[in-house]
Amino acid sequence: MNKNNKIYLGILVILVIVFAITKLNDNVEERIDFFGVDSADVREIEISNITDTLRLKKQNDIWKIVKPIQYDVAQKQLENFFKTVIGVETSKMPIAESEESLANYKLTVSLATKITFFGKKDKILSSALVGESSDRNNTPARKDDDNKVYRLEENISYLVSSKLERWRDKMIAQIKQTNIKTITVLHPKNNYEISFRDSTWQYKDENGKFPVSSQNASLKKLFSNLNNIRTTKFIDNEYTNYKDKLEKPELVLNIVLYDGSALNLKLIKTEEKKYILQKNNQKNTLFSIYESWAKGFIKQAEDFK
Repeated sequence: MNKNNKIYLGILVILVIVFAITKLNDNVEERIDFFGVDSADVREIEISNITDTLRLKKQNDIWKIVKPIQYDVAQKQLENFFKTVIGVETSKMPIAESEESLANYKLTVSLATKITFFGKKDKILSSALVGESSDRNNTPARKDDDNKVYRLEENISYLVSSKLERWRDKMIAQIKQTNIKTITVLHPKNNYEISFRDSTWQYKDENGKFPVSSQNASLKKLFSNLNNIRTTKFIDNEYTNYKDKLEKPELVLNIVLYDGSALNLKLIKTEEKKYILQKNNQKNTLFSIYESWAKGFIKQAEDFK
């Protein structure tokens, strides 16, 4: 083989390699960030469907529910939303484009859930419709002003729910033992006080007082209950239905803390194995709580000996 033929052969090999790489790249599916927003720019989020509208707003670097009511956000739900929903990827190629296909993917206005991200001064950063998915690995979605349907590479249906219950923080209060100064319990069976004095927990009622071991089971139950006061159900705007009973509660807890704050909890029995709890005389929202939690405070002096 002469020198020229070798040069031509080398050029041919290079062209074949370039062609192969080009074809390989053509077959690689290009992925895009579907919503196309930077989480740092998001100031408000609205999630809505034909029946519900939920709006979250960042206030002083803390996210709050602002619609349909003002309430604290469940942090785990919020973290999962930011981790999974914002930044979710999809192929650049849609899986459908016709208006007729929208109903099949539940992406019509009446069937889908709409998500809108707002930046400063209510500027819309991105808006899209998300359909329901039976596949654990993807979700159909489209931009608000476009019929192109994309398959998101995560199932985000459960994270974009507009239901208020899913987003509300179910923690009523969380009190650490080290911050407790005094616990006063008022109940028809017994009124007593637990306080921390001279490095020791003490029990006191109308018959006297005595020190309580930090390992006492009843004392530890009190601390455990106060460290995790969670509701099983929110009861909004129904105070008048329970007003009379709450004026004569079955159980009252007054907790004074070393940080200078105090917590007042009133409980009434309303159904089997459930109590309704009122926090600090608030009327807009009451809470349902298990009877087993309340029973942790209904104790006698002997329980602390």
